[in-house]
Amino acid sequence: LYLEHGTAGSKLLPVGISLSDYLDILAVPGIEAEVVGIISESIFSIGWAQWILSDLPQDSVALAMKHPEMDRPTAHAACPVLAIAGDETLAGCVPARRRRQLRRARQAASRCGGIALSSACGSPQTFLDQLIRLHNVRWAEHGGGMLANPAVEQFHRLSLPLLDAHGLVRCWLLAIDDRTIGAYYGFHHRGRAYAYLGGFDPAYAEESPGAILIGHAIVESIREDAREFDFLRGQEAYKYGWGAADRWTMRRVWTRS
Repeated sequence: LYLEHGTAGSKLLPVGISLSDYLDILAVPGIEAEVVGIISESIFSIGWAQWILSDLPQDSVALAMKHPEMDRPTAHAACPVLAIAGDETLAGCVPARRRRQLRRARQAASRCGGIALSSACGSPQTFLDQLIRLHNVRWAEHGGGMLANPAVEQFHRLSLPLLDAHGLVRCWLLAIDDRTIGAYYGFHHRGRAYAYLGGFDPAYAEESPGAILIGHAIVESIREDAREFDFLRGQEAYKYGWGAADRWTMRRVWTRS
């Protein structure tokens, strides 16, 4: 947590607010209540006018905290989630219209040349080279994407190899005739897949490389027995086209009288 000082008083906020899709108190399973009590006692001894916790999953530890000055939890942000069902045809979870669009995208890509989908897990730096190139090209006309920031790039250069070593990332590259035109960066943990970031070559927009990669990622999540495919925060229309439904995170605010 950190203190943000303003004219209306100090706010206590979690590190990662506005950047992370999910925030919570991390506790060893089985002792959450004890941890919450210790944290509450410590936090309320700090001088702040408001303590704000946002982006809390509905089963989060922080929602179990109780205090007379705490507001009731309120809905904060939507994270569209696809419930995984069925087999690798996607018929059990993805709407028929999107499945038809996916078939057409693959056919269009095939007409451009030989297509290849490959896992980049095990080669994190090579994957990041391609992802950053494609992401920056995609967002060049809009002031640059998030990976255009050198500090963000450095963070991923350091963190991705560690995440990869623990089997948490799912990195896919899409190529046509050995030319990489799309990259997908996601995660998989405890039966849940997360679609984090992607990039594609705008010259191949008609072939829908982003859709091909997401479709492939969902298929792979089925093969790994995932229960859910989480598109993370944001109500972009394409997420609902895959059949995702909103799951809301919660927000808690403690205001001292």
